[in-house]
Amino acid sequence: MTDQPAIDVSDRELLDRMRRSDASAFSALMTRHGAAVYRYAWALADESSQVDDLTQEAFLVMWKQRRTLSIVGISVLPWLLTTCRFTAFNANRRSRKERSVALVGYVPVSGVVSRS
Repeated sequence: MTDQPAIDVSDRELLDRMRRSDASAFSALMTRHGAAVYRYAWALADESSQVDDLTQEAFLVMWKQRRTLSIVGISVLPWLLTTCRFTAFNANRRSRKERSVALVGYVPVSGVVSRS
């Protein structure tokens, strides 16, 4: 762990520190990118009750994958947003499946209806 303030440290360096299980580096990345991930989760969630969970899950996955995670460029934010997006897609799919209702009496229409 270093005494260097997180504000002066790049995401890449924080990620390197996080790989060594530095919890303060993880915390710094959460502080730095938490609001952006939260806003993105808000835009993706089917229900407002999912937003906190989606945000938390993106950071949890980052922590779990810290030793193998690689970023393109200088920021971990694109990786976090992509992880948040896939987490949201999966959560939305589950919640839609749970609340779906079978259509009674639905008969699929075959062919095209022409207007005369």
